[in-house]
Amino acid sequence: MEFTIENAILHVLNNGEVRYSEEELDLDSDTVYSFVTKQIKKILSDSNGKESIFNESSQSLAAVSAYIGGEINFREFSVKICEKMSELIKEGFAGASDMLVAKFSQKSRKHIALIKLKYKHRMTHNDSNQIVNIPSIESGSFDDACVIGFDPVKLIVLEKPSEKDGSFYFSEVFLDCATEMSRKQAADIITAAFTEVNSKYFSDSPETEAKLKAALVENAIDDEGYVSAQNAAAAAFSDNEEAKAEFIDAVKAEGLIKDVHLGEKFAKQQFAAVKFKADNGVELKFPCGIYDDPNVIQFEAAPDGSFTVTLKNLRRSV
Repeated sequence: MEFTIENAILHVLNNGEVRYSEEELDLDSDTVYSFVTKQIKKILSDSNGKESIFNESSQSLAAVSAYIGGEINFREFSVKICEKMSELIKEGFAGASDMLVAKFSQKSRKHIALIKLKYKHRMTHNDSNQIVNIPSIESGSFDDACVIGFDPVKLIVLEKPSEKDGSFYFSEVFLDCATEMSRKQAADIITAAFTEVNSKYFSDSPETEAKLKAALVENAIDDEGYVSAQNAAAAAFSDNEEAKAEFIDAVKAEGLIKDVHLGEKFAKQQFAAVKFKADNGVELKFPCGIYDDPNVIQFEAAPDGSFTVTLKNLRRSV
C-alpha cells in the first residue's frame, strides 16, 4: 500500500466559526507526514469502504473536475469542498470537525482524500478560571471519509449515519454519489448464501466449501481483485444445477448483481481457509487450495450425510 502524499491542508469547521487555512501542511515534517499517511491507509484498508460514483448533479464532482482540469489550485479546491460540509454542520447533519484534504499518488494514479476528523471534548478552564468544554482532534479517528481516484473518477466511501436523522448525509448530500455495497457486505452475502445451499444439498460438506472458497480466491488473483459468484457456484456445485440456481438467486436477492471487487488480499483473508466443527467436537481447519490434492487430503461422503476426511503426509510445523 505504498503511496506518496503531494499536498495536504487542514480546515477548521465549527458550528459558529469556520477557519480556512491559508497554507498547506508541512509535509517535510515527519509528524505531519505520518499523521496524514495513517489516515489514508485506514481508508484504503477498511473492508467497510463502499465503491461509489458521483451523480452528474454533484457539486463535489464539479469541484473535483475543476481541480483535475487545472481551473483551480489545491487550496481553492479544498475550500470549495469544505464550504458544502460547513453548511451541513450548521444544519446539524454533522458535528463540528476539522477537515483534512490530501492529494496523493499510488502506482502513478492520482487520488484525493477527504477526511472529516472527529473531535473529542476535554475540560479545562478559561482566563476567568471558569470550567469550559473545548474540542480537540481525536487522534487517528474519523467517522466519514473518502478517497477519490482521478482516472476514472471513482470513490471509496466510509461513513456513519447522521446523528440528526439517520441519513447517510456524507455520500447522499455532501458527495452526492451513488454507493455500492462494501467488500465486507459482499463477502457476508456470499458466505450466508453458500452456508444455506451447502447445508441443504451437501450436508455442510467441507469439500464443497473448499471448492467455493478456492474458486473465489483464484478469481480474485486472476481478475484484478474481482470475484464472480456465478463462477464460484459453477466450481463448487459441479453438476447440481438446482444448487447453483438457488445460490445465485440468493446473492442477487441481497443486491449482489454483478462481479464485485474484493481485492486479492481481502479475498484471501475471507476465503483462504476452511473451518469445520463436527457434532462430536472434532475441529478441522485447512487451506482451501489443497482440497483437490489426493496426496494431502481426501473426502468420502456416506449415504447418511456424514463424511470421512483423510489427511496424508502430515509433518509438524517447526
